[in-house]
Amino acid sequence: SSGMMVRLAFAVMVEADVDVMLVDEVLAVGDASFAQKCLDVFRKKRDTGKTLVLVTHDMATVQSFCHRAMLIHDGVIDYIGDPEETALRYYRLNFGEGHGTSGAPDAFALVDTWLENEAGERVEDFDEGDTIGINLVVEALEDVEGPVFTFQFLREDVPVFGFNRPLLDEDEDPGSISAGERIRITGKVENPLAPGVFSVSLAVARGKTPGNYALRIPDLLHFHVHSTRLIPGMVVVRTDVEATVEAAR
Repeated sequence: SSGMMVRLAFAVMVEADVDVMLVDEVLAVGDASFAQKCLDVFRKKRDTGKTLVLVTHDMATVQSFCHRAMLIHDGVIDYIGDPEETALRYYRLNFGEGHGTSGAPDAFALVDTWLENEAGERVEDFDEGDTIGINLVVEALEDVEGPVFTFQFLREDVPVFGFNRPLLDEDEDPGSISAGERIRITGKVENPLAPGVFSVSLAVARGKTPGNYALRIPDLLHFHVHSTRLIPGMVVVRTDVEATVEAAR
């Protein structure tokens, strides 16, 4: 398969022990375990003074791993420099407009988004049961009344769970945001997920009107959940089930 060919190519590259490694979207194939092995190799090579050129659309990897980044759009270099600034420009370029309600421009631009572990570090790997810290910053491109943020966690495009966050509590004024202002969303999410690769989608509605979206980003974030246990399904649930042996009849 193409995935196994990429694994083989990666193994050959690692064993070659070269000074410069060119890596193209290797993290996009394989399972969570393979992706983690790749990242471990990258960090080891980087820490020993090797040079890695990583081609990826995963801004979380760029922000957490790279010292310098380049953004290319339509075959033209758009920016070279700080990874954080590169990620910001990437989000604005790809999600700054045209992803809201069909036929209407977005009312928000994505400024930054990331996941955190308990230590407050930007990560994309969690152990089973680890609390997931979610962070989002958007900038209003126009005045918006009562924006409601909906986050959905998915595995292979299948929704697992989600939640809504209005600008203010439901029993308060729905609130409004003016053009140029920013909204920051931070919080902790209980992690019931079984081992696997997951994604987070975002939809921002104008008030409670169904389908009236100010912003939609299907692939906001990606992350992995690891475990030493074999767990069927997509979530881990608490159970009180016993298995006993009965005498033969």
